[in-house]
Amino acid sequence: MSEENSQIPGATCTWEPPAPKPEILKPARLSVVEDKPSTPSEFRDLAEFEPAELVPLPSGKKVSLRKPRPLYFVRVRKGLPQSVAARVQAAPSSEPTDEELITLAKFWVRVWKDIFVNPRIWTPATDPLGRPAGPEEPGEDEIDPQWVRPEDAEFIMRWAVGEVASDGSDLAAFRDREAGASVGTVRPGADVSGDTAQRISA
Repeated sequence: MSEENSQIPGATCTWEPPAPKPEILKPARLSVVEDKPSTPSEFRDLAEFEPAELVPLPSGKKVSLRKPRPLYFVRVRKGLPQSVAARVQAAPSSEPTDEELITLAKFWVRVWKDIFVNPRIWTPATDPLGRPAGPEEPGEDEIDPQWVRPEDAEFIMRWAVGEVASDGSDLAAFRDREAGASVGTVRPGADVSGDTAQRISA
């Protein structure tokens, strides 16, 4: 039977593909950002420190530091004996006593721990009785302050109080000076001996 004869007279047959099922769109997953007030420490950091910057040192090493603002020194100098506080940001006029040396060294350890961003400063942790209470060596991103060379230590402390620039423009003049144990900027972990050394590390 031919195709022509197989058609029924008066009938039409048209084929249409089935309509596609409507796509069900899933709602996009929204990332919820937790909105909460800033902490008091964030406000204090903003008030007390400049943004961190890479600072070249006399030895050729580089460290990421955040420069303290004047408000920081106002806070951390509280409680220091007047004779010691005067040595922090002023040229010393006399040799420090043993007690002043100890207090200055501990003061600068505290400052270094606050201003070093990368690497961070490590100091041995102790319990209230003075017994070791933490790692006995620095971590991968930490340094012992005694690893810092004397000229670098003095440069960092003079940078912190605004006596030298961050861009390295003062490095040449600084290298020409005799880098030593300036009593106003006695470095953390300074090379002292005997009972004084033990009291600084305490």
